Amino acid sequence: MEAGGAEANARQRTSISSTSAGCSTTRRRPRTIPPRRYPDRILPKTAGAALTLKSRTLTNLYNERPRWLGLAHDALDRAVAAAYGWPDDISTEDALARLLALNLERARSSG
Repeated sequence: MEAGGAEANARQRTSISSTSAGCSTTRRRPRTIPPRRYPDRILPKTAGAALTLKSRTLTNLYNERPRWLGLAHDALDRAVAAAYGWPDDISTEDALARLLALNLERARSSG
């Protein structure tokens, strides 16, 4: 890069303004970074990778139910129970009954 180009670039990013006291201040404007273009999806590199990628669906993931997904759901269930002030080991039926009661109460109070 030429020195003149760097100086011109610095001049473009700097603005000088006057204050009410007659002093001038220098403010730097942030450099604009052009946006990058990313593909809308993962692009396979080989035919084998394409077959593997095609089989990766949410339905297949939930049907296979890997251990990490089960643990994530358990952690989420405990966090929701804690947010409502319910016990960690609340049953699904009890949680649904309590949620229904809360929603009915809110519906009555809102009109």
